Parts: sequence; structure tokens; C-alpha cells
Amino acid sequence: MAATFDGCCADYVGACAVLIKQERGLNIWPDIQTGNVTEEVEELLTKYQYTRELYDWLNPFPYAASTLHKIADNYADIIYITARPLSTKDITNKWLELHGFPSARVINVRGSKIPAVTRERVDIFIEDRLMYAVPLAEEGLKVILLNLYEIDYTECTFPDSIRIVTNWEEVRNVVVEGFWEIE
Repeated sequence: MAATFDGCCADYVGACAVLIKQERGLNIWPDIQTGNVTEEVEELLTKYQYTRELYDWLNPFPYAASTLHKIADNYADIIYITARPLSTKDITNKWLELHGFPSARVINVRGSKIPAVTRERVDIFIEDRLMYAVPLAEEGLKVILLNLYEIDYTECTFPDSIRIVTNWEEVRNVVVEGFWEIE
């Protein structure tokens, strides 16, 4: 089992919003909540998402660590696969440890996550971004699309192997309560 790091384990958008408001005086939450993210806001999110300062404001999502511990203890090995640059690996590991996440490898990838998923023989992937979730599902993986920001996906068509959830308790239900068998 693999989990992506940024939008699944931690609220990097919220942390970026705090930094942007602190440094620029700009409140980006209304744009994020309505899905009307401007090019300027997207550029600011990109600028702040890989900084060391971000980790000071980065909070884990409720139940993320405990759910991953339950999965790791009872069902499957955990691997964190992220599109973050390799330069963030050490601080990511420290953050995961500080916040009580299961000890596991962090694999940084550029572009597609599919080569790492194939190499590591991942069978279930927890992802927060549609742009990664659909190709992973099309490759035959079971994908839990963690929709923590409640993006409206009603107009989207998904492969049957994608389950959309809105919080980590629902992730636990999908995996632990046997909606999917882990091979």
C-alpha cells in the first residue's frame, strides 16, 4: 500500500495559505474553497509548497497517522510516494516521525508515480489529486481518492477501482473493514 504525502497526510494547502497570508497579506481560502484558484494563487502555492518554513505550519489531517498505523500493523506495508523534490526527503521524514506516522520509505518521483508503484508492487494507493488517481487506476491499482477539500467530482467519470472518500476515517473503512481485499 502506498500513500502520497502532500495532500493526503498533511494540509499543505492550509499551511501555504497561512504563509501567504503572513507574508503577502492575501487570503486565498475563499478561492480554494470555491475552486476558483487563480493563476496567481496557483503560483503562490507552488512557491511555498517546498519551503522549510512550510513544515512549521504543516498539520497532519485527523486520523491519518493512526489509520496508517492500523494498516501497517495489520494489513500491508506502507510506502510514501510523493512528487515533492528529492531535496525535501529529510525534512519529510522528520515531519512524519514528529507527527507519529508509521516509519516507512519515502520515495520522491518526478512526473508519473506509475514507475515507482510498479517497481514497489503497490496494490492500493491513497491519492488526493485526480490527475494522479485516474492513471493509477487505469494501470490496475485500487485507488482511494482522498477528497479532503470536497472538490465537486459529480461531472467526472472514474474507473471502478477508484473509491472517493472525504476523510481518514473513511479510508480506514475502505481498507480495514474489508471493502477491498489487500492482496
